[in-house]
Amino acid sequence: MSCEPWYVQRRRELEAAAPVKRKTKKWQRRFVSVPWVWANQLKTCDRAATFKLALLLLYEHWRSNGSWVRLTNALAATIDILPEAKRRALADLERRGLVSVERGSRETPVVTVLHVSLFYSSLLSSLHFLCSQLCIDRPKAHKAQQADKNQGDDIYDHACR
Repeated sequence: MSCEPWYVQRRRELEAAAPVKRKTKKWQRRFVSVPWVWANQLKTCDRAATFKLALLLLYEHWRSNGSWVRLTNALAATIDILPEAKRRALADLERRGLVSVERGSRETPVVTVLHVSLFYSSLLSSLHFLCSQLCIDRPKAHKAQQADKNQGDDIYDHACR
């Protein structure tokens, strides 16, 4: 018989029988969609911090479903931007007309991304135009048969109404 209490032995048995926890792969940002309006404005960008901050703001804008972004120093530090460089880059983006910034005294700036809704609305109007062109080429009887066969043709059906 050993000198340790029963609950210590039981804990060792349970730890030995427990499945080994695997480390899950950390989630990573994969890509950022950049509107052409932004790309044209950022062509003449002379600071790397401005370009990196623009990409971060577009990503965070997408992630927050089109809402404003509270740009903290910690958020900027995730892409290696110092607070002073953040301030300069934010002023540069505001001067270019890509963002609007609400600043309080010694508070985190709240950034509203501009011109992105124009990008998505033009993308949707182009899609609607292409689908309407497809409707012209396809007769209505064929369309009804296709709808019976393929229920996943939602974009086509929506554009043809």
